[in-house]
Amino acid sequence: MDRRQFIDRLKAAGMETAALAIEQLRPTCLRFDTIPANEAEIPIGASKLCGIPDLPREIEWPFWNGQPLDFLLQLNLNEISQYSVCKPLPESRSLCFFYQAGVSSWGFDPKDRGSWRVLYFQSPMDAL
Repeated sequence: MDRRQFIDRLKAAGMETAALAIEQLRPTCLRFDTIPANEAEIPIGASKLCGIPDLPREIEWPFWNGQPLDFLLQLNLNEISQYSVCKPLPESRSLCFFYQAGVSSWGFDPKDRGSWRVLYFQSPMDAL
């Protein structure tokens, strides 16, 4: 059952108030659909899942406990700035997400600090 079907069932059962409350609680989000691509064909600085990030020269690859973190996602904020959910974000920067996948830390334990990293940067394209 998807969200819309659930809301419709609540309303059909006379629970309009509950349905309205649930609709108002839904999180605002942006969903990404992925398509396989050759790394060499992806423009420098474009959003991408996995592969090799386009980091500025002055930013070093993040490590944790002597091991390089795994690259998860590069997000070009200019590419998503058209969506209302993204309005609080700057339009001309990038985010790169890294995580120590082999350890699967959740961040609850203070010793997990550094097992994930989000890099936020703006660099001229020729510096990537």
